[in-house]
This record gives sequence, C-alpha cells and structure tokens, in this order.
Amino acid sequence: MIDTFRLDRGVVHLDHDTMRPLALEPDLWAPPHRAELGTGHILSIFTYDADWTEAEHHPTGDELVVVLDGRIELRLDAGTGEEAQPLDAGEAAVVPAGTWHHVLVVEPCTLLFVTPTPRTTVHRPA
Repeated sequence: MIDTFRLDRGVVHLDHDTMRPLALEPDLWAPPHRAELGTGHILSIFTYDADWTEAEHHPTGDELVVVLDGRIELRLDAGTGEEAQPLDAGEAAVVPAGTWHHVLVVEPCTLLFVTPTPRTTVHRPA
C-alpha cells in the first residue's frame, strides 16, 4: 500500500532517486530550518486569482511553469528589461536560472511548478 496526498496541501521534494511529500507549513520556505531542501527540486501546484506582488529568481537552476488552467502573462527579466510571455492552459515555459520572473493573472489559474529547491531563491517587489 502507498500513501496518498493532496498537492493543494503540500509539495513534493524531488531529489536524485527519491520523491518525498511535504506538508505546506509556514517554515517550508524558510531554508535555514529545512536543511533537506538544499538540493533537488520542489514540485508544487498553486492557484492564483491575483497578480504576484513579488518577482523571484533561482540562481542555481531553471524552473518549469505549466499552466493547468486559466491564462497568465509570465513576466521575465534576464537583465535586459522585462518581457511578457502569454501562456494559456496546457502551455508551459522553462524560466532560465537567474531570470527574474513574476505572474500577471489574465484569468484565474492553476500553475504547476518544478522549482530548484528554495534555499537560494531570491525575491524582490514586482
């Protein structure tokens, strides 16, 4: 028998040959408290009905963004100014390492992410 879980209440830590569900807890994104999140990737699903208020970038790896439903405008800035990438349900984009990005919600959406572990993620106001 295997354990089941809900991705709207947790994430999956992908690291080499292992996949481990983790509950969405306040300290999940606080890297100093979660040493095990120093390597690998996090698979997560989040629903949005408003634009992100912060941009982020991942200096150690690319991030996969998949639009499961809805429509977004993925805003990207690799250092030469912000560019818009519209994405509809079923479409995906790979955000290159070090590229600032944030989401403008065109229609309420559900997004799937495969993100380098949060230890080195950097945020700034969008």
